[in-house]
Amino acid sequence: MSKIQISKIPTIDQLRYHSLGKKRKKNISRESQKVYDNPIKINDLALEMHPEKIKMVVKNIIDENSQAKTIFLEKEKNLLPVYRGGDQIAIYLGKKQDYATQTYSISGNPLKKEYCITILKEDTKVSNNLYEKTKIGDIIEVSEPFRNIFYNRVLDQKEVLFLVKGLSITTIYPIIIEVLEKKLVKNAILLWEKDQEEYVRIQKELNKLIQKNLHFQMIALDEKNTKKTKEALEKIDLNHKSIFVAGNPSFYKRVNTILKDFELSSNQVHYELKKIKPSKLETKSYYMTVITKEEKKRISIHAQETILDSLLKSGIKVKSKCNIGTCGYCKSKLIKGKINTDQTYMRYADKQNHYIHPCVSYPLSNITIELPF
Repeated sequence: MSKIQISKIPTIDQLRYHSLGKKRKKNISRESQKVYDNPIKINDLALEMHPEKIKMVVKNIIDENSQAKTIFLEKEKNLLPVYRGGDQIAIYLGKKQDYATQTYSISGNPLKKEYCITILKEDTKVSNNLYEKTKIGDIIEVSEPFRNIFYNRVLDQKEVLFLVKGLSITTIYPIIIEVLEKKLVKNAILLWEKDQEEYVRIQKELNKLIQKNLHFQMIALDEKNTKKTKEALEKIDLNHKSIFVAGNPSFYKRVNTILKDFELSSNQVHYELKKIKPSKLETKSYYMTVITKEEKKRISIHAQETILDSLLKSGIKVKSKCNIGTCGYCKSKLIKGKINTDQTYMRYADKQNHYIHPCVSYPLSNITIELPF
């Protein structure tokens, strides 16, 4: 193909541009049609590294405490998609198109070739089923890793503070390993509100990191004595630190109240969950009528819980993934009632047709929704 020369006259360049497509078609038609015997390996590699579902084998199960278990998953063949500290996976439950999903943080070492998830007993009916029935040797299907919270080596500071409540340490622990082992930060502080029960595996690994890294400090606090958290934060210089927060909504609210006293930029603080805050005045309970392809069911819901949380606790099959309203897995139709919702990532057409993302929606009245599964 001849080289295009740039003209000083704009209209000539436009004519040359429009005729370029015709010249390309002529050149392509002159080429002989060759059949390649060898398949394009890069396509096979892409499918292997980014599969829709991954079959994993349960290799080990460890009790974190009396209410939590960690399940270790390994892939027997081929490559395992890599993950970063803070990544999550969705667990597929059911067969063919009739399945539900629930999301869990990968709570292991991102430098190892394994996934592991920590499950809380009686969190939801789905979690409780995994907690009670999963055994070594079982096959579990999971999604490829995706992320909500992670350390960005370009945008984040070289000094970091982790504010964690209880079992949410399973989300933050892999990030701590990553930033310390890869030497991405100069200093790291973990402020962890925990109950009296041992977190056997994670506590052991954190102690190793403390001994190995002189620039890593852990402050363990009793989660019942919330005043200690504020006192500890007041002793830390937050001006040049990236802050990672993981816990339940009440912990977020308390941390936000404390951080208001400090002059922090909006990009300094990262949250594990990005759900909107329910109305302070709404502490009521309501009823939700759920319409699925199989049944119509009525369940009780609370204004302080997302619609997705209520569905999962009731054992209703629901597909979910991101938990921040971006992926659209849980998209459902609001038939009747009022809700408080974050529509940041909702498409205009979906808004007009009364679709909602249950993972970031709170009830403000009795409601009726229709699930697409």
